[in-house]
Formats: sequence, structure tokens, C-alpha cells
Amino acid sequence: QDALQRGATSSHLGNWDQSIAASTEALGVAVDPEVVFLSYSSRCEFRIWKGEFAGAMEDCNDAIRAKQGYYGYPHAARGRLFAIRGLHDWAIEELNIAIVGLLLAKSARTRKESRGTHKLEEIPFRDDQNWLKHIEIKKNKVTLVDH
Repeated sequence: QDALQRGATSSHLGNWDQSIAASTEALGVAVDPEVVFLSYSSRCEFRIWKGEFAGAMEDCNDAIRAKQGYYGYPHAARGRLFAIRGLHDWAIEELNIAIVGLLLAKSARTRKESRGTHKLEEIPFRDDQNWLKHIEIKKNKVTLVDH
């Protein structure tokens, strides 16, 4: 994780080569799947800023494979890459995937129960009395609505 921190620091200075090298170094020693995901995601971003779009797309794809079922940042980055290439329909689709993923995550964090594939170790049961509701998110405000 020291390498990831060095990469972030270098990126703040606009030194994309050092940022890319630090992310590559982190990938070389990473054993934690989360560090692998963060390394690919970071390197994708650094390569976008440097203008290395083909390498950035590879890193986005590797980040998505490293953390399957996560629909946030790598999809948004791929959306940016598709937009740069003029593939606007694909860009919109990727950005929609990222937005839906973020809304799903926010909804899941709102629940104080286990439901479906959203399992909480500290609360391993469903609570229909309090949580059999729809979750609406409008302008960053979360509201529970009865069925």
C-alpha cells in the first residue's frame, strides 16, 4: 500500500509516469484482492490523464475482473474512455452501470438488516417489520417508502 500512496502523491503533482510506476509496483507485490483492484483502478486513471487510452482500457477491464460485482469507478472510467473515442452509446451505458452501482451500494448501506445477497455479519437476519420498504434516493436524500 506504500506504493499506492506514492502513486497518489505523484498524481497530485501531475507526475503520471511515477504514478503509473508506483501502481505497477503495487500490482507486483499485491496479495490482497482489494489492493489488486485499487492498483488497476489507480493505474487506469493515471493512464487516462497521461493520454495512454489503450493501456487505461486494459487496466479498467482488469479492475472489473478483479472485483466482479462492483459497478463503480472502473465503469465510469471506461465510460470516459468510450466518450473520448466517440463511442457515445457505449459511454452512456458504462456511466449508467456506474450510477446504478453507486445507488445500489448506497441503498445497501442504508439497510440495517441482511436481505438477499446483502449480508451483514452483525445483523444476519431479515427484519421485515422495519425494512420491508422501498428505498428512494433523490438528490442525495435517502427515504424509506412503505410498499
